[in-house]
Amino acid sequence: MRRRNPLLLTLATGFGLSLPAPSLGGGFYLGCGNGSESLGMGGAFVAAGIDASAVWHNPANLTDLSNGFHFSTDLTGIMAEHTFFRDPNSHIEFTPPNGDEFPFGLDPSTPGNYEYRLAENIHGPLFIPSFSAVQVMDDWAFGAAFWTPYQGRMRYDAQGSTRYNCVYNNTIMYYVGGTVAWAPTSWLRLGGGVQAVHFLLGQDVHGFTPPFSLIGADTRLRLTSSGLTSKFNAGLTLLPNDRWRIGMSYRSHFSVEDDATIYVDLPDEMNSLGYRSRGNAGRFLMKFPGGLDAGVAFKANESVWLEADLAFEPWSRVDSLVIEADSIMIDVPDDMGEDIVAFDRFGNPFLMHDIFSFHVGGRYEPEGSRYQWRAGAFYEQSASPTKTYSVAYPDSDRLGISGGLSFQLGPQWWLNVSALHIIQKEVLVEDSVLRPPLTGPSWVQMSQSANGLYKSSYSMISMGLRLGT
Repeated sequence: MRRRNPLLLTLATGFGLSLPAPSLGGGFYLGCGNGSESLGMGGAFVAAGIDASAVWHNPANLTDLSNGFHFSTDLTGIMAEHTFFRDPNSHIEFTPPNGDEFPFGLDPSTPGNYEYRLAENIHGPLFIPSFSAVQVMDDWAFGAAFWTPYQGRMRYDAQGSTRYNCVYNNTIMYYVGGTVAWAPTSWLRLGGGVQAVHFLLGQDVHGFTPPFSLIGADTRLRLTSSGLTSKFNAGLTLLPNDRWRIGMSYRSHFSVEDDATIYVDLPDEMNSLGYRSRGNAGRFLMKFPGGLDAGVAFKANESVWLEADLAFEPWSRVDSLVIEADSIMIDVPDDMGEDIVAFDRFGNPFLMHDIFSFHVGGRYEPEGSRYQWRAGAFYEQSASPTKTYSVAYPDSDRLGISGGLSFQLGPQWWLNVSALHIIQKEVLVEDSVLRPPLTGPSWVQMSQSANGLYKSSYSMISMGLRLGT
């Protein structure tokens, strides 16, 4: 006989609620712009960012490059430093099935306080490449690019206090696209492009499995998906005179929907009793918002450009992550109850809100010098409320400070080096709705597993080569 059992339905709901909310600027990715030169200016690169990487910052700027071929490539190392002090009042809550007796002699009268160890991100630096090439012909420019938005990589102790929210986050996104730009007049630049988006989702988390988890034997859960979709961007730049540039750049929203694989790895203790998991197919669906950037640049003198940008991302339109499982079951021993249990669908409400970020930067290019200097800073709001805050994507208000330089290697070759440090506001979570995935009877309820104190920062170093004037 086949039925949907509360044991697995609870696991499904818990798994969905334990997954964090990816975001492009407010959490999942760092909103400082790709490329060494943009990084060195704190992401203030919309109005006067004139190099091949403008393919993704503002494609309209490509027509201000000199005639000929231009090339830019970068490799950026990102170290994410995150710690989590879990609330010591987290505990298991029991509700007896008949209202007055607890199975197995369990007594909830003394839930107790637990001393959880400090959880730290133990993943090393993540290295992210980018590449762009542009051919300029008078008033037209044609470009192609590959890039990955900047992010950190998260891995925690598999037996630590984060195991019911995140053990390993291996989610990343790649963009490959082409761009066309046109300068119809001396004061107007237009540009746009289309990108293919390859989304790779990877999440490892543990499920609480009483009574086995009481001796350290959890169910291990892994969700993977690989989706392909498309998006577009467009840019506009105005040049009212030789000293001012006004730029705007738009990124379209998109959705990722594709097959998913959901692994349910039961603890050895359950396997020894004859339990077996069967099936791992599913579907994954998630929406991503677009964004709008606007910037103003001012040429203070022949050597100095200053820029200020404002970016907006409508994260409130991202309602939830949805996962549909297809016949994922657990075979139950004959003497332990009905033969098969299964679950079919679960999701995670994000409760996110729209965000703004503000970027300022400047570059100093002495005439005839082989050096160019950059500096910048940015402030970005958090898109994630404390109710859905997670160690997988620690997303709080952040401040970044950066600097960089370029050194001329040859007539048209430049070496770029930039560094940026991001400080995030400490977050105390006391109202989390995240619950551990639960592989157990319906009378067991886990209290929240994400309340606590979060401290986060990022350090980034980028090196690259630029060809062109």
